[in-house]
Amino acid sequence: MKQPAFTLWPWKALALTVPVMAFVAALFSTEHSRNAKDVLTVFFGVLAAGNAYVFAMAVGDFGRSVVAIPAGALAGFLAVRIFAYPIVNLVFLLFIIIYALLHILRGAQSAPLGCIVSSVVFIGFSMVARTAGTGGEEAWLCVWFSYPFTCACVTATMPLENTCDGVWRAAIAGLSAALYGMLMGVVALVAGGVLWAVFANAIAGRRTGPDSAIVPGILGVLAANYFCVKHIFSGIHRVEIEKDKSKVKSEK
Repeated sequence: MKQPAFTLWPWKALALTVPVMAFVAALFSTEHSRNAKDVLTVFFGVLAAGNAYVFAMAVGDFGRSVVAIPAGALAGFLAVRIFAYPIVNLVFLLFIIIYALLHILRGAQSAPLGCIVSSVVFIGFSMVARTAGTGGEEAWLCVWFSYPFTCACVTATMPLENTCDGVWRAAIAGLSAALYGMLMGVVALVAGGVLWAVFANAIAGRRTGPDSAIVPGILGVLAANYFCVKHIFSGIHRVEIEKDKSKVKSEK
């Protein structure tokens, strides 16, 4: 059994369409409320619900989307609220670091995972540290860890094995995919920022302002979700192929 291809349709198209839908929904929500928490809730709720549908397609079981979509929307709602506090972000960072260390000690794919997690943790910790001294609520803080949290919650609703261990492994798979996607998103964000600055200064003949971060930011989110979905897609079908091989061997 060959590994299914991550084709333009439907996988690549949907991986890029979901964050666009989230952006549009968040933009329209500003007509009713300009509160940052409300806007971010709409964004992450739509993003998580949309990814839940795409993940259910990858698993090949649309019945799971009945639970995954509302679970994703709820996870987006909760994430914006709980990750608005520095202490919650620091606890989540500690969990990621411990998970990374344990995984590296096992020796399985330690180099790439260590690189990914170290990069994401470093950037995330830097962001949290800026406001950790206040201890108060800062809505923008949720931007960083809401994504891996919602992805973990969504994949936890569709384990390959309906056991506690299966649910845990599914959640960790979603977390790992999101971290990998975020690393690619940071690369796209930096590259997009440089190109946009060159365009704005050299071609358009104007200085960059606060609005100059919008386009690179969108590119970063698109890249993050694209590579996250691709990672989930490849992981699911790789596990299924391995299960099929082991089943054939046991039958022989």
